[in-house]
Amino acid sequence: MANKTLSSQNDIMIKILWDFYNSFHGSNKDYLLIILYVPTVLVGVIANIFVIIVVCKYHLKSVTNYFVINLSMADLLVATICMPMTISQEISMSWNHSEFLCKLTSYLQSVGVTASIYTIMAMSIDRYLAIRNPMILRYICSHKNIILVIVSIWLASMAFFITIYGAMRLQDPMTEVINKALDLASENFTHNSISPTPPGFNMCIEDFMSLGIRRDVFGSIYFVFSTAIPCLVVLLAYSMIGFTLWSKKPPFDYDNRESVSSRQSSKLRHERKRVALILLFLAILFALCWMPYNIAKFFIDLDVIGPSTSTNNTLKYFLFLGHANSALNPVVYCWMTRGFRQKLVKILCCISTNLSHHDPLRRNAMTIADDVPCIPCKRKLITVTKEQCVLAEQQQKSFISFQQLFSGGSNSYNLKRINIELKNIYDNSNIQIAPGHNRRDQRQNKDKYELKSSQLESSTLCTTDGQR
Repeated sequence: MANKTLSSQNDIMIKILWDFYNSFHGSNKDYLLIILYVPTVLVGVIANIFVIIVVCKYHLKSVTNYFVINLSMADLLVATICMPMTISQEISMSWNHSEFLCKLTSYLQSVGVTASIYTIMAMSIDRYLAIRNPMILRYICSHKNIILVIVSIWLASMAFFITIYGAMRLQDPMTEVINKALDLASENFTHNSISPTPPGFNMCIEDFMSLGIRRDVFGSIYFVFSTAIPCLVVLLAYSMIGFTLWSKKPPFDYDNRESVSSRQSSKLRHERKRVALILLFLAILFALCWMPYNIAKFFIDLDVIGPSTSTNNTLKYFLFLGHANSALNPVVYCWMTRGFRQKLVKILCCISTNLSHHDPLRRNAMTIADDVPCIPCKRKLITVTKEQCVLAEQQQKSFISFQQLFSGGSNSYNLKRINIELKNIYDNSNIQIAPGHNRRDQRQNKDKYELKSSQLESSTLCTTDGQR
C-alpha cells in the first residue's frame, strides 16, 4: 500500500514538473508577436540606414541633422541587436544563446533607448534656442559642441547601465523547481525516484541581489533619469516653443527687422513652426511607444504588480511597442519632410540604375535607346544632350592637351601652342567673350548658352570626366 501511494505521488510530481517544462517549450508560442516583429525589424534596419545615408550626403552641416543621425544610430542599434534576440527568445521560449549575449542585449537596449530619449531632449533644447535666442544658438551650438553633446549622451548612457550588464545572468528554472519540489516532498523522494526528469533549460533574468542592489531602488532611479526627467524637459521646451511661435510678435522677427520684409519673416516663422512640429511629433511618438513599458516595468520593480502569465504577456507587447518606435522614427521623418523624400528618391533612382547596369541585356538596351533614365554622377544627377556630351569630351581633351603643354617647359613654341589650345577651347564651347567684359558678363553669356542647349532633345547622361 505504501509503495502504491509513493508511486502515485511520484507520478503527480513528474506531471507537475513536465507541465512546467511544457509551459516554456510547448505549443503556446505567441505567433502574432513574431509576425509583428519580422517586418518591424526589416523596416527599422533599412529605413534608419537610408536616413543616415541621406543626411550624411546632403545635410551633415545642419545641427538638427547631427541629432537625427544620432537618433537613427540608436534606433539601428535596437533594430539590429535587441529585436532579433527578442524574436529568437519568443520562438524558443528559452534563452539558447550565451550569457554574454544575455548581458549584451539587455545592456544595449537600455543604452539605445536612453540615448534616443536624451537625443530627443537635446533636439527640443536646440529648437527652443533656435526660436527664442538664435544669437545664443550660434554661439553655443557649434559643430564641435554638438559632437561633444552626442558623445556625452552615449558615454553617460553606457556608464549608467553597466549595472544592468552585471545584473543579467542565465538561470536554469527547471533545476530550481526540482530542488524546491524535493525539499517540500518527503524523505522518500530523490532525484532517482523522479523519472523521467525534464531536461534543464536557461532563461535570461535580472539578478540585482548578486550585486547587493535592491531592485526597487534601481528601478526607481532608472525611471527618473531615463523617462521622467527627459520627458519633463521635452514637455517644458515645446510648451515654450509653442508660446513663442504662436505669439503675435515672435522674438526672432526683431533680429533683422530693417532688412527682412514681413513676407520673409512670415516664411521664416512658418518654416520654424514646421520643423518644431516634426520634432514634437517624434517626441510624442517616443513617449507613446516607450511610456507603457517603462511604467509597467517600474511598477513591477516596486512589486506593485506581481509576476503572472498575463503580466508577462502584456509586458511583451509593451516591449514590442517600444521597439516599433525605432522603425517609426525614420518613416515619420521621411513622411513629414518633403526635401528628405526628394533626396531619398534620388538615391533610390541611382541604386536602381546601378543594378540595371549589371544586367548585359539591360545595358545594351540602354545603349541603343534614345532616352536614358537617371545615372549617378560623382556629386549630383544631371541631364544633358548628345551635343553637350560631345562638347564636354572636346573640352576635356583640349584642357588635357593644355595641361601637357604647360608642364612641358616654358619656350616660345609651347607658348604659341598654349594660345592655340585656349582659342580652341573657347571656339568649341561657342561662348563669345568680348574683350573688356567682366566676370558677370561671362557668366550671363554662359547661362544663355546653357539655356539654349537645355531646349534640345535629351538623349543620354554624362559628365565631363567621362563617367556614366
